[in-house]
Amino acid sequence: MPFAILLLFTYLILIQGVYAQDNPATPLDGKDLFIENRCVNCHTIGRGRFVGPDLEGVGSRYGRQEIEQWMVNPQMVYQSKGKMPVNEGYPPMPPIGVPPEDAKLIADYLLSVKITDSSTPEGGIIKGRVMNETNEDVPEEMELTLTSYLGDRAMEERKSKTDNKGRFEFANLPWDRSYTLSLNYKGAEYTTDKIVFYPEEDTRTLDLPVYEPTESNQHISVNADHMIIQVSNGQISIAEIVVFHNGSKQVYVGKENKDGIRETLRFDLPVGAGNIQFMDGLAPESVIRAEGGFVDTTSFSPGIRRVIYAYQLPFKSGKNIIEKR
Repeated sequence: MPFAILLLFTYLILIQGVYAQDNPATPLDGKDLFIENRCVNCHTIGRGRFVGPDLEGVGSRYGRQEIEQWMVNPQMVYQSKGKMPVNEGYPPMPPIGVPPEDAKLIADYLLSVKITDSSTPEGGIIKGRVMNETNEDVPEEMELTLTSYLGDRAMEERKSKTDNKGRFEFANLPWDRSYTLSLNYKGAEYTTDKIVFYPEEDTRTLDLPVYEPTESNQHISVNADHMIIQVSNGQISIAEIVVFHNGSKQVYVGKENKDGIRETLRFDLPVGAGNIQFMDGLAPESVIRAEGGFVDTTSFSPGIRRVIYAYQLPFKSGKNIIEKR
């Protein structure tokens, strides 16, 4: 397994473990686990094909053991069927590593759920409200863009404006898509994570906070900075996990450089660093190289932001010093 992927996997387990300690687990049923384990990102139940097949009536196609195996280790299913993918016209099922006890409860849900015609209207609704969290004002006539995706491929854009109370609504949205909402407020870009409709859910309601912009980094701090080092095959592989905090009620947009690009977070790299990978919290298209490292150009909203990136250095016999500027 590539070092960067291994690190990200380890990091996510660590974060989930910390989160679980801070938030005592409550029992989840099969439907909750279907959502929690991200099955909804690729499958509908009774609403047609999505990235993966519609799972309505899945019990007529697979036995219980196979349904559970799809979630725990799909490679075992591919080996038993002798081909990959099994379902023509769909990508292979990725290894999502659902725990066996969760897979049993999800299988119970899939084998028992009943879909009626009244629970599957023509399309879904995404609606909500834009609110300025800095001064608790309501921005009027804000233009929002709704982008639909099939997998990772952008398919279509729709635009709408908020009313005088900051409200918006997009209706008649196909079930076989995921969606993002984006808007620009006073030079800062805001984009949601991908939105999908949960089973038996017809409407998603969400508030979109925006903030007054600031060029001052006075309230930007680093809460944690970890470095993980691995040596193999004549290379030093290094990954850094940095946790930033914006303690203000404004979005930090940074100052413009000589090319008119706003720079927010700056990262130093050791001399000779190569094979740089942006793994979490950094979009490659928003990063620019700079002397001694790289700079992020993404606006930083109030709260916590975690960043993971990795790089390699040549390994030299004797003492190796990792030094940044």
